[in-house]
Amino acid sequence: MNSSYALVPVFACLLLIPVSAKAQNCVVVGGDRAPVEIRIYDENEVGGLGRLLYDGMIERQQKIPLTVSKLRFRYEYRVDARDSWSPSKGESCQRGERKLVP
Repeated sequence: MNSSYALVPVFACLLLIPVSAKAQNCVVVGGDRAPVEIRIYDENEVGGLGRLLYDGMIERQQKIPLTVSKLRFRYEYRVDARDSWSPSKGESCQRGERKLVP
């Protein structure tokens, strides 16, 4: 077996490590303002709203597990469907930590 062919899978795996190493998990927990309608987004590279991770109601003490790609998520919420959405807020998300949202 040619040794250069054996190295190809190793290099392919090394290219994937930085991307997967950035993904983090945390748990969002409904806070005192709940029940509220909430949208949770992966935070993009410039601190804005990225990919939508969750869109729905959250009850007090309800837990929503998240996996984010860049260590942070953003969320916006509203108490009533007639209300406008709150300005988005950013939170860190790493090592399974729990984050209280409205």
